[in-house]
Amino acid sequence: MENVNTINITLDVFSAVITIMIITYLIGRKSSTKENRYFLWICILNLVFLLGDLSDWCCNGLARPWYPAALHTGQFVYYAVTAPFLVVFLKYVVEYLSSYGRVSSIYMRIGLVMAGFHLVGCVLTPFTGLYYVISEENIYRRGGAVLLASILPVAVYGMTTFLTWKFRKTLRPRIIVALLSYVWIPLLGQIIQNFFRGVATLNPAITLSILFIFFNLQLDRDLQHEKDKQELAEANIRVMLSQIQPHFLYNTLAVIRGLCDMDPVGAKEAINDFSLFLRANMDSLTNIHPISFEQELMHVKSYLNLGQQMYEDELEVVYDIRTTEFMVPALSLQPIVENALHKGIRKKEGGGTIVIRTEERKEDFRITVADNGAGFDMKDLKKQGHIGIENVKKRLEVMCGGTLDIDSIPGKGTTVYMNIPKGENI
Repeated sequence: MENVNTINITLDVFSAVITIMIITYLIGRKSSTKENRYFLWICILNLVFLLGDLSDWCCNGLARPWYPAALHTGQFVYYAVTAPFLVVFLKYVVEYLSSYGRVSSIYMRIGLVMAGFHLVGCVLTPFTGLYYVISEENIYRRGGAVLLASILPVAVYGMTTFLTWKFRKTLRPRIIVALLSYVWIPLLGQIIQNFFRGVATLNPAITLSILFIFFNLQLDRDLQHEKDKQELAEANIRVMLSQIQPHFLYNTLAVIRGLCDMDPVGAKEAINDFSLFLRANMDSLTNIHPISFEQELMHVKSYLNLGQQMYEDELEVVYDIRTTEFMVPALSLQPIVENALHKGIRKKEGGGTIVIRTEERKEDFRITVADNGAGFDMKDLKKQGHIGIENVKKRLEVMCGGTLDIDSIPGKGTTVYMNIPKGENI
C-alpha cells in the first residue's frame, strides 16, 4: 500500500509541477484573449484539485493531530473544485467553438445547473457520507452515492463531444482530435479510478489533457501569428511598391524629356523602348511574390539603356553576371541602380561607372552594385532620404529572408551588397 501511495503522490506532484509551469508561462504572457483567460483558470483549478487529492495519499490512515483536519479539508476541496473546473472547461470549449459558429447558451445553463447540484452534494457529504466517508481512524472511503459525483463530468464531456460532432464540418481534423482528447483522456482516467481504488489515474489524465490544450493553443497562436505576419507583409509590400512605382516612372520620363531637347531621334527610340518595357513587364511592378533575377535584370538594363542615352559618355555600365538562377523581389535591383546613377554618378564631375555583379556562394546568392560616384558619409545615410533602398531592404527580408548592406566612402563611391539565402530559392 505504501508503494502505491508513493506512486500516487509522485504522479500528483509531477502533475502539479507541469501545471505550475503552464500557469507561470500564461501569467508571463499576460494574454487578454478570453480563451487564454479561461485556460489559465483551468490550470489554477487543476492545481487546487491536485492539492486536494494529495491529502488522501499523504494523510489517509494516519492519526497525527492535524492529519484528520487536512484529510477532511483536502477531500472537500477535491470534490468541490470539480464544479468550477468543469464549468470553466465547458466555457473554454464554447468560447473556442464560437469562432466557428453560434453556440447555444443552453449548454452553459445545463453545466451551471448540474454544477450547482454537485456543490450541494459536496456540502451535504460531510454530514451524510454521500460522496465519501472519513472514519474515526482517519481512513477515507467512498460513499454509497459516489457515482453521483461522476454525473457532472460525464455531462460536460458528453456536451463537449456533441458540440465537436456538431461543428465537425467546419473544424480542421487537428481541432477535432484535440477537442476529443480533452474529453476522453480524463473520462478514461476517471473510469479507471472509479473501478480500481488506489490507482490515481484521473489527475495525470486531466493534466495530460491540459497539456494538449496548451499545445493546441500554442499551435493556433503560431498559425495566427504567421497569418498576421503574411497579411502585414503583403500590405507593406503593396505600400512599398506604390512608393517605388511613381519614383521609377517619373525618373524614366525625366530621362525621355531630356532626350527630347538633346536628341529627338533618340527620344523616339527611348519612348519605343519604354513602351515595350511597360507592355512586357507591367505585371512585375505590382508583383508581391519574388520573380527571377533574370527578369529583374531585364528591367535594370532597360532603365540603364535610357540612362546611357541621356548621359552618353558620363555613364558606363559593366555587367559581371555569373549566375541568374535565383529569385528576388520585383523592383529590388532597379532602385539600387537608380540611386547609384542619380546620387552617385551624376553628382561626380565627369561621370563614372556602375558595376553590377552576381555570384553564387556557399549559403547564398550575392548581388553587388558598385559605383565610383560621389559617395556619402555612412553617418548621414538616414538623412539622405534613401526611401528606395529602405524599401528594398524590408522586402528582401520579408520575401526572401535576405539582407542588404551598404559601404560608402565620400568622393570614392558606394557599394551595395544584397544577399539572398539559398534556402529561400529552392
